[in-house]
Amino acid sequence: MDSDRILIGCTVKDKNREYANLEAEYIFRTLDKFGGELKNSKKIACFVENPDSLLKEILESMNVQIKIPNQLDDRYPFANALLVLQEGIKEDVDVIAMLDTDIVITKDFTEHLSATKILIKPEDSDPFSLNDWNQLFDFFQIPFPKERFYTSCSGQKTIPYFNGGVIIIPKKFAVELLEYWKYFIKQILDKKNQLPKRFIEKIRFTGQFAFSLALIKSKFPYDPLPLSMNYPYSGTVHASENPESLDPFIIHHHHCILENRNLMHCPYDNINSKIDEVNEYLTNVRKIRIEKESLVSVISIRNLTMINEFEKVTERLSDLPLDDSNPSLQYYLALSLHNTKKNFDEALIRYTKALELGFEDYMVYADRGWLYYMMGDVKNATKDLIKSFTINPYDMETKKRLAILDPRMDQVKLLCDEKSFNDVIKILSDLKLDDPNPFLQYYLNYLQSDEFLKYAVPEIQYFLQMIKDNHLYTIQSLKDKDAYLEQSLKDKDAYLEQAIKQYRDTINQIRSSMSWRITHLFTKKI
Repeated sequence: MDSDRILIGCTVKDKNREYANLEAEYIFRTLDKFGGELKNSKKIACFVENPDSLLKEILESMNVQIKIPNQLDDRYPFANALLVLQEGIKEDVDVIAMLDTDIVITKDFTEHLSATKILIKPEDSDPFSLNDWNQLFDFFQIPFPKERFYTSCSGQKTIPYFNGGVIIIPKKFAVELLEYWKYFIKQILDKKNQLPKRFIEKIRFTGQFAFSLALIKSKFPYDPLPLSMNYPYSGTVHASENPESLDPFIIHHHHCILENRNLMHCPYDNINSKIDEVNEYLTNVRKIRIEKESLVSVISIRNLTMINEFEKVTERLSDLPLDDSNPSLQYYLALSLHNTKKNFDEALIRYTKALELGFEDYMVYADRGWLYYMMGDVKNATKDLIKSFTINPYDMETKKRLAILDPRMDQVKLLCDEKSFNDVIKILSDLKLDDPNPFLQYYLNYLQSDEFLKYAVPEIQYFLQMIKDNHLYTIQSLKDKDAYLEQSLKDKDAYLEQAIKQYRDTINQIRSSMSWRITHLFTKKI
């Protein structure tokens, strides 16, 4: 595909909000440096107000057209992301690539563009169950989609629910898709109090709900993009995505920018090598600075907690009133007080305030529950952690914390410290293969390891070997059962095939007989 038939664009937020100006510079700088032929594509940046003069100068130097259309809906600023599609329709191109500003380009991704299908990556995680989604589609009287995808970070099965950071849209579908998309955004906002409860709670993601509805309603062909085309590096991704060997085209950093203007590192060395390459380049060319007032913004404060700079957060937010109405600042201050162990009582109050103000509920319950645990209140700790797990059963940290609260854990740890392994074995001997506590599974696995058996007394060796053999027998039985069922299905197919063959041979023999010919003539007359 020729680069001049491709349009790449983003919508820039209000002046410098959440590092918007710096990010706008970064996305087009990296496109020019690492995007190969895509450097020569048509490029637009949409604003809802006049951009700062320095940013305007930077963008124009890279041949980025600046567009300042009217906002789409005052009630929902995130709808302005659609301005790229609205303006792209006016251009003589075949493909429109809609990008968020918090993105950097690391390779030429032309091979992942299509003029015949809409392309978009499944969402990182999904706060809704399939039943929730069914209710939403039923509410709008749209057939519930049958196709299923898996989220990139949590590995959940979901409907066609996608991350809007990178969307590839053939221009021939753009006009109709845009109309459906805007229609469903308006409908969701107009009827937000009538929506299924879970969607009312997550109204911030209206644009993504609306996209799923528009995609199914339009019936346009679509395919999922690979993770390499929209890599979310602010945390871990699901192991099935093989992140350790990933070579990304596009990195979606989710505003994870340090105060020295470098992109943060992620949990994977291979991705970090790309980030280092991007940082090295940007250090020598960037012109936008982070202003002082941005250092107490929600993004700056969040980023400090992500790199465990909790002391800095408590210093910067030391004057935050207990009744401040910003849920994010209340949460991050609570988290910092919690982790610095400065004031647990105040942290508890601020966690509760953040929850009341609407901060991500499963996160507050998980952290407040852990604070209760640190304060010795196991009852409330368990209560909060179970609430968190109920809302988001895919969060690994909450699973670990619940596992630690398991009453068997204290027993096992104490007995291991006392080297009373015989008693540990008795507690774990009935542990089921599907027991959800990973720590107990680890202990049992260790106690059954060859290294431990080597040093155990003969009686314990014998007892552990029995447990090990029992587990191996159970696993082998499951394998044998699966093998048996698989073979039975094959035998069934072979048997039916043979029976059908014999049946056909018999019919052919009958038909070739003299009696059949006479009878057949007679029956035809009847």
